[in-house]
Amino acid sequence: MDEREMFEKSFDRPKNFFCLPENEQWEIDKRLGILDWKGEGLSTDDFRRFLAHYDKTADDVILVKLED
Repeated sequence: MDEREMFEKSFDRPKNFFCLPENEQWEIDKRLGILDWKGEGLSTDDFRRFLAHYDKTADDVILVKLED
């Protein structure tokens, strides 16, 4: 599954996904097959759609880039 497909699959998560305990989030992503999803290459519209799905604002989101 590529990044775009994982992005679309992420909308099968419950709207309260980010309020759930980490182990429940992990189990949901495992079931959906998106554990490896990095969220890269999102357009502004994609990002807005993602935030709207979870009733979030950009201020609610922290983006972290892990460096090797």
